[in-house]
Amino acid sequence: MEQTKITVLISSCDSYSILWEDFEKFFKKHWHVDCDVILVSETKINSSFKTITPGKNSWGYRNLEALKEVKTELVFWLLDDYFLCGSFSKNNINRYIKDFIKFEMDRLQISPRGVKKKLYSFNFTDVDQKPKFSYKKISSDSEYSISMQPSIWRKSYITKILKPHYSPWQFEVEGSKLNYSNKVYIDESVKFHSYFNAVRKKNIINISRIIAFFDKIIEKLFYDNLPFKFSKGYKKFMKNQSSKK
Repeated sequence: MEQTKITVLISSCDSYSILWEDFEKFFKKHWHVDCDVILVSETKINSSFKTITPGKNSWGYRNLEALKEVKTELVFWLLDDYFLCGSFSKNNINRYIKDFIKFEMDRLQISPRGVKKKLYSFNFTDVDQKPKFSYKKISSDSEYSISMQPSIWRKSYITKILKPHYSPWQFEVEGSKLNYSNKVYIDESVKFHSYFNAVRKKNIINISRIIAFFDKIIEKLFYDNLPFKFSKGYKKFMKNQSSKK
């Protein structure tokens, strides 16, 4: 019964659609819960997932529009460059849902705090990574009390702190300042990231702060058209995961 109480929301955009095929591969390999899965794009449709396309609008606006289509109060929110590499079993998610409801949580983070690159779960295959469901509150006034780390969210809580003009990074920084909840938790027993952060923000060299169009010339000459750069270790991760059955 619990498995119908949650919806997966995947935040994306048209320019990140190049990631969808690989994201889907790892999502379907590691997500074992029968529930609705919604991808939020701009105009492009993903044929594998129900896709919400609010147009070329800001990230915050698009996700708020998508949340209107979510039928459950609980949402597992994920970015499209987070390639799952650890198991999200039906039993574990159902236990998280049960505890989420019991403790009246607003958000439950299922990942270590901060991005610790050496703590990806696929690097520790010989270690018992089963969660122990040991919860600790994240103080509302702590830095990054709002985070896009894989978490279960209360939909009504998201809509109170997510502003239409926010980018994902603004949501974490500015949203943390607006965070009022004393019911944000983390499972402290989860020591390894169960996802690989596949891309990083691409920094374009700025030759002159005076002549801004130089940036566009440099980008055209020296950079590809992707709005990001792949993370260090991306090829190794893909090779490692693809070799596993």
